[in-house]
Amino acid sequence: STWIPNSEISVFNNNKTTDYFKVSDDFYYVLDKGKVISEKTNNYFDYTVFPLANIWGFGPNKNKRKYIPSDNEIEEILSYTGIHRIELKYPSIKKNHPGVQLDLNAIAKGYAVDIVHDWLVGQGFANVFVEIGGEIRCLGVNRTGKNWIVGIDIPSDEVSSGQNIFTSTSLEDMSLATSGNYRNYYENNGNKISHSINPINGKPVNNNILSVSVKSKSCLDADAWATALMVMSFEEGIDKVNEFMELEALWITLDNDSDLTHFSSKGFYN
Repeated sequence: STWIPNSEISVFNNNKTTDYFKVSDDFYYVLDKGKVISEKTNNYFDYTVFPLANIWGFGPNKNKRKYIPSDNEIEEILSYTGIHRIELKYPSIKKNHPGVQLDLNAIAKGYAVDIVHDWLVGQGFANVFVEIGGEIRCLGVNRTGKNWIVGIDIPSDEVSSGQNIFTSTSLEDMSLATSGNYRNYYENNGNKISHSINPINGKPVNNNILSVSVKSKSCLDADAWATALMVMSFEEGIDKVNEFMELEALWITLDNDSDLTHFSSKGFYN
């Protein structure tokens, strides 16, 4: 957690050295997997976005932000962000610029779900449902002997999670992760500033996508891909999902009349 000053990631982020920094196996594993996903998503998934999220008001110091960053400030940060700024050499990592800082919020939660799932399976459980902060992984069947059915919220900040379901899907030995812009945002001069930051241009996403839900075997993969697909256009995203057979996705969007609509890959409801 970047909100805990003495956590492993905070210690690394606050260390300005560009020497190799030894990390735990879990930390290294998540970074290694994240690098692969970054390449697959054309760098729309990028765990070096911490300085960008922070300057836009979504980091641990978010309450201190009082203004919208200038283009010059954003360009300065972009000069030292990007997956290529982190070198991985087990069991250590290094930043190639002292300003590089990591944000694993879009992947670590999914990994935690996988860890709990695998531990339970290792204990002999055949029917498993693990959920952490909306990221889910299921195995086997529910108490009625049927496949697990998971609801996906209507993307609105006016309703509590689970109170209004937009749709549902069956999970058979699969994971589901959802990313959205409808709860974590603030307003500036009447404009919503989203927490989903485009790592390419350094600015909050401004499109008609309200949420993306991704199904995959691994919850780590589903978590990271959901974040990346929120940043891409729908057209880019559906092409990517169709490219990788292990993924299925559902987009909930606003149409030209500001009504909710949705699109999904072919196998999302199978």
